[in-house]
Amino acid sequence: VISVCLICFILSLNNSFETILDWCMKLLGDGIISYKIQAYSTDENFANNVLISFGTIRRLFFFSLILFSYEKIEAPERMKQIVFWGGFTTIIIYLLFAEVGYFSTRLSAYYRILECIWLSYFPFIFKKKSTQYFVVLFYLFYSLLQIHSALSTVNHNLLPIRTVLFGNSF
Repeated sequence: VISVCLICFILSLNNSFETILDWCMKLLGDGIISYKIQAYSTDENFANNVLISFGTIRRLFFFSLILFSYEKIEAPERMKQIVFWGGFTTIIIYLLFAEVGYFSTRLSAYYRILECIWLSYFPFIFKKKSTQYFVVLFYLFYSLLQIHSALSTVNHNLLPIRTVLFGNSF
């Protein structure tokens, strides 16, 4: 698992995206998905490389937590397998397409769901209650930080939210 991640990381360092893009275009044909991939890869707003970024470090950190705690977490075996293989697949996709940051992030967005499922089990691998509380507080702070960054605009204001509960924006 770790060796596959390292291989994908090295491939991304060597600008393998063009080869992967050509392969995807041949596989997908001239459909809307191919058009979107091509648009993301050529648009200056989306084409920044995210291989060396906080997002990559965060994904690798949480995937290593999954590897570290796989045997220790008391969850159904099927759930453990879904989270492990889902996390593995999305980290590989993220690394392979890291040259086009927006595209890579969009393809691996489902990892966030698996991350949340896994993290709900994680505090209970520790025996001491104080450690469990510390881990829960850390996740609470981390979640609030992630929500803020997801809703932030360029000037660090929050995006207005319009929902049934909040008719106007706040």
